[in-house]
Amino acid sequence: MALLQYTTDHETFRDRLHWFCMQEVIPFVDQWEKDHLVLKSVWQKMGREGFLCTAVEEGDEVVINGSKTFISNGINCGLVIIAAKGAAAAVPHKSLSLYLVEDGMPGFKRGVQLEKMGMHSQDTAELFLSIAGTNEIMKRIISQSMGF
Repeated sequence: MALLQYTTDHETFRDRLHWFCMQEVIPFVDQWEKDHLVLKSVWQKMGREGFLCTAVEEGDEVVINGSKTFISNGINCGLVIIAAKGAAAAVPHKSLSLYLVEDGMPGFKRGVQLEKMGMHSQDTAELFLSIAGTNEIMKRIISQSMGF
């Protein structure tokens, strides 16, 4: 894989994820830890924000399934960071892992460019994932089930 070069898209994603975590996650983490649960509404919001897919790891094999909607630069992206929900953990919100998915990987498909209001120079698309591969290929970028 080529060396990552961070762009304004990277900063936009970081800002969006940071905002989501500050508004929807961090204020409630202590209670979730105490109750050993995460509210369904949070998972629904994460899905609407395009942060969820599923990842099943068995030995050296990883299978990622799902879709992401309203992804900025989805048509032109060469590399995507996918947040995927893995096997259930003792604390459910810790079952989230991040994976790098490169353009051209078998099972990685783009939908059509979505119509939107504003910033027409920046494409928006839906991404579809049905990817299987080894851990070496999938490149998990945080320890498995580290969550947030």
